[in-house]
Amino acid sequence: MVDPARIRTRTEWTTALQALFIRAGLSYHVLAERCHTSTSTLQKMVTGQSFPRPDTVRLFVRECGEPDVQPWVDARARIAATDIALKRHRTPSSRQIRIGAVPRSADCFQEREVADRLEGSAEDGGTEVLAGMGGVGKTQLAAAYARRAWAEGVGVLVWVNAATRDGVVSAYADAALALGLPLADRDDPEKSAREFLAWAETTADRWWLVVLDDVRSPADVAGWWPPSAESAAGGQVLVTTRLREAALAGAGRQAVQVGTFTGPEARAYLHAKLGDRLTGSLAGALAEDLGCLPLALAQAAAYIANEDIGVRRYRDLLAARLLHEVVPEEGELTDDHQRIISATWELSIDQADAARPAGLGRPVLQLASVLDPAGIPQAVLSSPPALGHLATYLSGQGHVVDEAAVDAVLRVLHRYSLIDHDRALTYREVRVHQLVQRATRENL
Repeated sequence: MVDPARIRTRTEWTTALQALFIRAGLSYHVLAERCHTSTSTLQKMVTGQSFPRPDTVRLFVRECGEPDVQPWVDARARIAATDIALKRHRTPSSRQIRIGAVPRSADCFQEREVADRLEGSAEDGGTEVLAGMGGVGKTQLAAAYARRAWAEGVGVLVWVNAATRDGVVSAYADAALALGLPLADRDDPEKSAREFLAWAETTADRWWLVVLDDVRSPADVAGWWPPSAESAAGGQVLVTTRLREAALAGAGRQAVQVGTFTGPEARAYLHAKLGDRLTGSLAGALAEDLGCLPLALAQAAAYIANEDIGVRRYRDLLAARLLHEVVPEEGELTDDHQRIISATWELSIDQADAARPAGLGRPVLQLASVLDPAGIPQAVLSSPPALGHLATYLSGQGHVVDEAAVDAVLRVLHRYSLIDHDRALTYREVRVHQLVQRATRENL
């Protein structure tokens, strides 16, 4: 016997309706006639493909033999008030508003396991923070999600270049003006931006999505977080960033770590891009050479096609030349890439080097770049020879380079996604992607 008072989720609701249907022992056709609805409508309701109106619930529950229908109506209302998906009404295409340019889908865009995790967590509402090192495809994942949301009828889609505070304010102000909000003022961007945030919290007739792409500092979005948790319309926020910062993981925000392609994903991507150029185990070998990093694989594939060479020849060149010599020149990059792979992490390295303790981020990363990428015990990086080497970078500045300083620098490099530093491991091993190591060495 199902107790409707205990139903809390959409899944529990569907299971309960199915139990009533089975217990009634009636066909869809007979029940549909008695409930004054169509067979297809009833089937969708029982299988969870649609959410019924209150009057349909009353009729269905009564015809299934339940003497008291009110607890079922109450259960429906309870779910309708809390289920995010039910708040997201499809907006007709004529009323949809898009602010900002959503990046084009990369050639041979690869479906990924992490996309499934993003979809699952995003359905719960709130704010999703896609964090990971440069080159793993965070922006492409966010863009794919945004395009799906647009196709599904999101009312307002705002794509924000969030590298600066001005970029955030400007995009919000543009959204307020496009919506025709009464207090939006073209000459006062901050006022307009605040009006957009107020609208996002209170509107009930349009599901919205804001994508904050490439957040480089928590300070740039402080005070400018869209109110997804409070949204009456089931609004969503998606963030991409290289930062692993506590300030980006506040209440109502869920971090989704984005890593490199898995082995099968990398091989599938290379086969899609290179086709007949790949034979035997070459896809796996090239993926391993490049650490399954999406950006590196894309630029390698472009170079192979541009130069009309085979994969074996490319692997020989990769082993013999510098990284910047085996990718397209910056003016010839595909998929809207901004930088060649060897320069991708320079901004993050500069920021990490400027963070406290200033001046040690780059030297520590350089030291790690000549050690084992699979795991460097922290004790190696804070050994007397290492400390003596690092101290030369701060000579005359009056700073002490000791174990504590190295530990602090490792946390900074970890926060900028340049290394993985896990204090829970026995030896606090440091792991660095092989291409980050190689690019760092080549820039020495």
